[in-house]
Amino acid sequence: MQLDDLKNFLELSRVPNMTHASDHLGISQPALSRSLARLEKDLGHLLFDRNGRRLSLNARGEVLVPHAARIVSELQDAKARLAALQDPEEEVVSLSYVTSFGSWLVPSLIEDYRSIAPSVRFILDGGPADHVLESVRDGGPDIGFLSPRPETGDVIWTELVRQPLALTVPPGHPLAGRSQVTAEDLHGLGFVMFRPEYGLRQIADRLFRDLGVSPHIAMEVTEMSTLRALVATGAGAAIMPVETPPSTSVAQIPLAAPVTRTAGMIVSANRGMPPAVARFARFVGEWGSGR
Repeated sequence: MQLDDLKNFLELSRVPNMTHASDHLGISQPALSRSLARLEKDLGHLLFDRNGRRLSLNARGEVLVPHAARIVSELQDAKARLAALQDPEEEVVSLSYVTSFGSWLVPSLIEDYRSIAPSVRFILDGGPADHVLESVRDGGPDIGFLSPRPETGDVIWTELVRQPLALTVPPGHPLAGRSQVTAEDLHGLGFVMFRPEYGLRQIADRLFRDLGVSPHIAMEVTEMSTLRALVATGAGAAIMPVETPPSTSVAQIPLAAPVTRTAGMIVSANRGMPPAVARFARFVGEWGSGR
């Protein structure tokens, strides 16, 4: 099995179109087709359902995605660490984070830190909360950002920021004009939710459990932008962080029993941190305490 085949597979999982994916990768469509065929032969399974040039990731492909991402990330991390041994002056910090933090929290932290430490190089790996926790525990990335707080003693947690959550529906929905919604309002709604390994899904599951609500799950997704877009088109309601400024594509109604998503940083409790990592971790902790 070749590393490039796994990288090509991950790109196709994000952009399931041979033309667009090959453009992004900078290779020809025949080369990309051969790469995918080679990987599927190695694994003994088809990973996509075909419809012309359009591909649809199937259940087997979905199983492979987090494993392939972890393999690629680990090898990239290893290469960076080996390079740092050759060049001790180079500072490298590897981060794993839940996908939805990739659009605001992680870029904000990196931008602020590089204003005072411009030479630091970051290696980034986004994925579900379970992947972030597992990868940090297994000795992969130096630092993880996730939510909710892990219930395990082998990582050290630092709370950074709390985001209030709200019921999110399309504009014009019967609940859209309410000042708040109760558990009774949630009964009978169809929901678009993250997959079970994602932190926001775990928070929503706990909320529904506490309220005695058995939600009808119409769809499961892996990206916040997809979740919002599906809600906007009327595919279902969702439990989402309150957006600032408010979105015009969806309506958000506060929950009568307020619920928050707590974003935090984790580091392994069982391994030391190189100086560059320790400096960044201290910066992040101070950033969180100042909010």
